[in-house]
Amino acid sequence: MKQTNFELAVEVIGQAVYELLPIEDPTNANTRQAINSLMNCAEEGYVLIRWPESKIYLDKDWFSKEAILALGSEDKTGIYAYFIPIKRVI
Repeated sequence: MKQTNFELAVEVIGQAVYELLPIEDPTNANTRQAINSLMNCAEEGYVLIRWPESKIYLDKDWFSKEAILALGSEDKTGIYAYFIPIKRVI
């Protein structure tokens, strides 16, 4: 199965962290932890996509299960704004 852009990015970043910040060097612990936190946020987080940009996601097979319509603040977000998983935007 073909990797998604997100999966490819995670793999490349993971390889770079492994090579550039060896686990054997304790001075790298905080940086490695920060990168891990960022990657977890990217995997689990959402980003607000406003109309008309949000329309490119409407026909995706995952859209109805994963996208969240931004309701209650249309004066700030506009109509048809959705919270889209970051991993689907990358």
